[in-house]
Amino acid sequence: MHKNILSLENVFFYREVKTIFSKYNKTTILQNITCGLEKGKTLGIIGESGSGKSTLLGLIQGLLQLEKGKIIIDSIDITTLSNFKLSLISQIIFQNVGSCFNPRLSIKNILEEPLNIHKIDDKRGKIYKVLNLVELPKTLLTRNPKELSGGQLQRINIARSLLLDPKIILCDEIVSSLDISVQAQVLNTLNMVKDELGMSFIFVSHDINVTKYMSDEILVLKDGKIYDRFDTKNNDYSKLKPYTTELASQPF
Repeated sequence: MHKNILSLENVFFYREVKTIFSKYNKTTILQNITCGLEKGKTLGIIGESGSGKSTLLGLIQGLLQLEKGKIIIDSIDITTLSNFKLSLISQIIFQNVGSCFNPRLSIKNILEEPLNIHKIDDKRGKIYKVLNLVELPKTLLTRNPKELSGGQLQRINIARSLLLDPKIILCDEIVSSLDISVQAQVLNTLNMVKDELGMSFIFVSHDINVTKYMSDEILVLKDGKIYDRFDTKNNDYSKLKPYTTELASQPF
């Protein structure tokens, strides 16, 4: 039996919404989420806008406060960790590459920043290693973000997420703002990193085809609940629920 690197147990998340009568009502965003991620695997999460996909990643990364349930990474309850320590075992990559970098800093400074924060030595060696993994030349280090293409910036984003040797990388719609040809480059980079390092990923997207290509297992979120789940290597979709069958049967 494979060991989960990540486990979520009965996770709930609420948001307080102000009503016209100036009262606050609790709205349930995520309800009773229980799932796991095996080491070296990719878990895909799909669902419509508002289904709770990004909220789930925010909870795992500690960007949102867990109100009910448990999130365990590498046998550690994340509520016992500061965000500083959590960043050493989990990293998140966001969708909008343009807003992920300080435009005044060089790529070298951007990549050095997490290493400086965590007081990690051999910065040059670490940076060269991750650039090699994402297949980008060292000559980019002297450039600023505005001089790079969207695809290059997203690969720099991936490189930065690898610098602290995390156990898990969370990908939040990371190719949705890129052209189709550039999407393929970024996705292939992720898969190379996964194979090379044995990394574990959560891949969130609204695109079923991209998610099927990237993932070993897929969770379908609907209205904040796990509506369905399926193994992407098993193409027998006969036991899936209607909404999932509709999504999963779409051709690549």
